[in-house]
Amino acid sequence: MKKRFFALLLVLALLPASVSGARATGLACFVGVNNTLTALSGNGMPYYENGVLYIPYTAFHAEPGGVFVAYDEVGKTLALSQIYVRLVYDLAAGTVTDETGSAQPVSVSYRDGLLYIPATQAASHFGLSVTLLESESGCPIIRFTDGSQTMDDAEFTARSETLISLILENNGQQPGEEDPENPGPDDGPDGEDPAREQPATVYLAFAGEAVSTETLGHLRALELQGTFFLTEAQLLDNVELVRSIYAEGHRIGLAVEPGAEDVEAALQAANEALDAAVFGRSVFALLPANVPEPAGYRVIREPELLPTAADLPAEPSEPQLLICRSGVLETLEALVGMDASMPQLLETSRYSIPQPPEQ
Repeated sequence: MKKRFFALLLVLALLPASVSGARATGLACFVGVNNTLTALSGNGMPYYENGVLYIPYTAFHAEPGGVFVAYDEVGKTLALSQIYVRLVYDLAAGTVTDETGSAQPVSVSYRDGLLYIPATQAASHFGLSVTLLESESGCPIIRFTDGSQTMDDAEFTARSETLISLILENNGQQPGEEDPENPGPDDGPDGEDPAREQPATVYLAFAGEAVSTETLGHLRALELQGTFFLTEAQLLDNVELVRSIYAEGHRIGLAVEPGAEDVEAALQAANEALDAAVFGRSVFALLPANVPEPAGYRVIREPELLPTAADLPAEPSEPQLLICRSGVLETLEALVGMDASMPQLLETSRYSIPQPPEQ
């Protein structure tokens, strides 16, 4: 059975936050950071208990205020860190320690195996405010603000609705379908042991001519999630396509036109176009090998000679990255033929790029 990848889980409708102990649930949960909106990483939903808002720690994957997350499930620690500010949760001891070494008790919880922390206690330490909003479609929005936002909560919620509706329309997962974070076992044909063979793991990135409705259709048919890198021009000229890419759960990164003189300015312009299209920005960038790396971006270096599926090692020992600018259908057919696993490329994915033969 092929593994299937989905962007969001379909869950129950949002309950009023004023009810003590009620869990805020909805079709999907979103995270707002000032004026930007992203889907919550993972399947958790915020809830109130004794008047305290608890949020999944994964809400900080949106990096509000530049806060980064490090969660050690085995060691029972969670670290939230800014440049000079830090909170370290000792989950076994029930304490949280700040950058000065001062420790205090903290109440955390687990729901469906996901860690929850008190929202205000964490956010305020980094100079952030956090509120729980509700969209017209009943989806909770965890919104972090640092004072630089230009919209109040009402305007932010109203502007978010179109994007939320599009995401729900395209990515609602029915109960009983596989969870991409915890996919079920692959029994293999006729009950064969899936450990008998180890198929290749291949991350797919799409750029240039491969950013198209055709590519989107191929991924939809195979139930795969991809990562698309778009230039400012592509983002401006194909707004509906960009929104469809985002709404169907694919990752969007930035690219620059060949020969761009100011790469940082080009990325900034692309981010502004992305924000106008889907109400969000990206720090994921695909750049040529010979350009300087701009600060604040997570960069993939594009090789001068793009490898294809035929260039994959016969028995790859580590995940491989294929960047497609054309020939998407042929690439996907080849990967399906070799029974490759094709998880979605993320900023944190580890991979190598196969070496094409010299020409």
